[in-house]
Amino acid sequence: MEDLISYIATGTVSLIVGALLIYLQPKSKIFYWTPHSFLFDVKEQNIMLHTDSLTIQNLGRKTASNIEVIFDTKPDFYQLQPAVIHDGVEMENGNFAVKLKELGPKEFYTFQVLSYSKLPKLLNVRSDSGKASYMPFQLQRLYPRWFNLLILLFFSIGGATSFYWLTKVTYGLYQCLQNVQP
Repeated sequence: MEDLISYIATGTVSLIVGALLIYLQPKSKIFYWTPHSFLFDVKEQNIMLHTDSLTIQNLGRKTASNIEVIFDTKPDFYQLQPAVIHDGVEMENGNFAVKLKELGPKEFYTFQVLSYSKLPKLLNVRSDSGKASYMPFQLQRLYPRWFNLLILLFFSIGGATSFYWLTKVTYGLYQCLQNVQP
C-alpha cells in the first residue's frame, strides 16, 4: 500500500512541476504607447502637418517575432528609431502594415510619423505571440540618485521597525496564551 501512495505522490508532484514549468516559461510581452502627437498649422503655406510617435517594447523574457504595426492608411512619411530593416506592405483592404522581423527582450522601437494629406490611424500592433497591449503613458520626474537612496533607507527602517514590533506583539500574545490554563 505504501508503494502505491508513493507512486501517486510522485505522479502528482511531477504533474504539478510540469504545469508550473509550462506556466513559468519565458514569453514575449509586447506593449505600445504614444508618447506625443502634435498638429502644426502652417497658415502661410495652407498646410496642416501632423506628427505622431509610437513606441513598441518587448517587456517579456523571450524574443518576439513577426511584429506588425497596422495603420488604416499609409503615412506620408515615417521612420524607425533605432534604424532597422523592415517591410512596409500595402494590404488588400487598403490598410498599411509595417513588418519587423523580431524584437528582443527589453528592446524597443519608436515610429516617427509625419502626415500632411491624411492622418493615419493606428489599428493594431501584434506579433506571433498575440496582440500587443496598450500601455498608458505619462511623463514622470526623475529624482537624483541620493534622493532615491534616502527614500529606500526610510522605507527599510520603517519595514524593519514594523517587523520588529509585529514580532514582539506576536511573541507576547504567544506567551500570554501559553500561561493561560483551562
